[in-house]
This record gives sequence, C-alpha cells and structure tokens, in this order.
Amino acid sequence: MKCRAIDKVRKERHGFNMKKRILLSLLAVILTVSVCACGKKQEEAKEENTTEESTEEAAESSENITVDASEYVTLPQYKGIEVSIPMVSVMDEDISDYITENMLTSYEVTDRAVQLGDIVNIDYIGKDNGVAFDGGTAEGYDLTIGSGQFIDGFEEGLIGAATGETLDLNLTFPENYHADLAGKDVVFTVTVNAIKAKTDYESLTVEQLISMNIGFETKEDLWEAGKKAYEEKLEENRKIDIQNALYDKLMAETSFAELPQDLVDAKIADYNDYMRNMCQQYYGCTLEDYITSTNKTQEQYDAEVKQMMEDNVKEELLIDAIAQAESIEVSEEDILQKAQELAEQYQYPSAEELLKTVGEEEFRRILVRENTVTFLRENAVVTEE
Repeated sequence: MKCRAIDKVRKERHGFNMKKRILLSLLAVILTVSVCACGKKQEEAKEENTTEESTEEAAESSENITVDASEYVTLPQYKGIEVSIPMVSVMDEDISDYITENMLTSYEVTDRAVQLGDIVNIDYIGKDNGVAFDGGTAEGYDLTIGSGQFIDGFEEGLIGAATGETLDLNLTFPENYHADLAGKDVVFTVTVNAIKAKTDYESLTVEQLISMNIGFETKEDLWEAGKKAYEEKLEENRKIDIQNALYDKLMAETSFAELPQDLVDAKIADYNDYMRNMCQQYYGCTLEDYITSTNKTQEQYDAEVKQMMEDNVKEELLIDAIAQAESIEVSEEDILQKAQELAEQYQYPSAEELLKTVGEEEFRRILVRENTVTFLRENAVVTEE
C-alpha cells in the first residue's frame, strides 16, 4: 500500500513542478490550499494543528514578500515572438479512443458469470477463526477483477460466480502483510450484487450505451459530443504548447540579476510543506518515505527542490516584469467573478470564502499572470509544423 501511495505523491510532485509551465495554475493553487485546509480525525487534531500552523506560516512568508520584478529582469523583445509547435490533425480513431477512455462507463451484465476484467459490486466480510477482523468488511464495493487490489486468491475466487451468489473464499494473508494478519488463514464471505463490464466505442451497442446512463441514447449523439470534447481538448493542448514554446524562448533570451534569496527560500519552504501535507494527509507516508522511494539522498532532494524553485521564481519575475511593462491589471469585478467560478467548481461555500482561504492579493497576482500569458500568446507568431 505504501508503494502505491508514494507513486501517487510522486505524480503530485510532478504536477507542482513549474519547469515547463509559465505560471502556477489556479488549479494547483486550489489543490495546495485544499491540502493545507484539510482536516483530520479528532484523535489526530494535535498533530494536525502543528502541521497546519507550519503550512500557514510558510505560505504567509512567500505571499508577503513583494519584489519589483523590473529590478531583477532584463526583458527581451516579447511582442510578436515567433514560435513553432507540432501540427495536430483530428483522426476518427483518436475520437473513438477519447470516447472510450473518457466518456464510457460500465454497463451491467445479466447473462453470464464473472470474468477477468469485470467490475463486480460485492458485499464481503473477512473472518479470522470465525471472528470478523478490522478492515475486512464492506458493502457495495466495486472491485475490478484482475486489478490486484486484494490479497492473492480473492479476485480469482470470484471468477465464475453469478449475480446474487454468496461464496466463501479460504485465503491466506502474505507473511509480510502489516498488522496482526500476516500469514494467517482467513475466510472471506462474499456476495456478488452485480456484474459490470466495459467496452470500447467500436464494440458498443445501443443497449449497453443506455445501460450506462451517461445521457446518450444513440452512438451518433455520443460521437458528436465526443468529437466536440476532443477538439476542445486539442485546443487547450495547443494553447499549452504555445505557452511552453514561449516560455522556452523567453527564458533563453531573458537576463536575470541575482535572485531575491528570501523569496527563493520561502518558495522552498512552501514546497516542502506542501509535500509533507500531501504525504501525510492523503497517502499515509512521510516526506522522508517519499525521498527514499526516489532513491535520492536528502542532499540530492534539497538540491533538486532548490533548482526547481529558482526556476519558479524566474518564471514569476519574467511574467511580472512583462505585466508591469504592459500595465496589465485585473479589476475587483474580475477577481470576484473568477473566484465565484472556482468556488462553484471546487465546492467552496462562497467566492468570499475562497478568496479568504487563498488570499486576495495572491489571487490577484495569479490572475494578472494568467492575463499576461494570454497577452503573450495572442501576440505571438505561431507556426505549426
């Protein structure tokens, strides 16, 4: 379980890495804030308070540091900058794959028994010498057969079972399993409530589509919706490609003075605090566990984070300097409107609550940077090859 958790943390870390992005996206900010604001169980309250306090202090230290970007950046010619990006064409097979991977869900199977790859909805209870053990009971659990989520023999034991069938699985926990169950013989009593399967767009039948209950009754309607969504995704990817190309060229042509060390240090503290929260609150591991999982020493990790945050500071200074040069600002109305959109998207109580959590000045800076990136993209000369 810990290995999977650390893999997820590693993915989160790459999501936070700003190496190929012009600015910290609003989504990343909201995710970071959510981590910092997230509560724990009552019995962990004391430890949680300590963690949250350190996070808030680190966040405040970076948010309150204000520098004049023009003092650290010598801007190149940034208007009308020429960049090239890969040309992308829309193929029917791409749309089909997109629909399969992003729009189709599972449909219920009623005419056969469980097969490898099926999703079974089950109730189960695990017993050790006739006594139910902690963590071994669930109702309405969706399990993909062959996913390896359960101990050896559990998923395999359900193959061939019919809907409504109850069976006992005599299994043995691995010797290296955690807690008191290591190496023990147990019995899982499992009831198969439903059998569900997946298919791809090409093989999809109308009956299966209707069973999925995803809002489409014909494959043609699904195709049109999928085509539109896929083209919108390509357009967003195109914008990202342009921004990355602009970033690469601008960073290569921009001269930086010695960076403000207090800002770099604050960014490093922010990032490490972010990682501690991600590891602890979401995946049950420590930052040290994560570092160990990457096969790096503490010194190597520290050097990597330092370089990453220095790049992040350079990016922000570059964008802020362009924003100053072009007098790019946002109004209070713009701030409230964007906050309202994000509050609805991320289920915050209100726009005001979101602004209070993120910090209105930090939110303003982010919007200014997004508008600056839009300005650069709209004024770029883009060729597709």
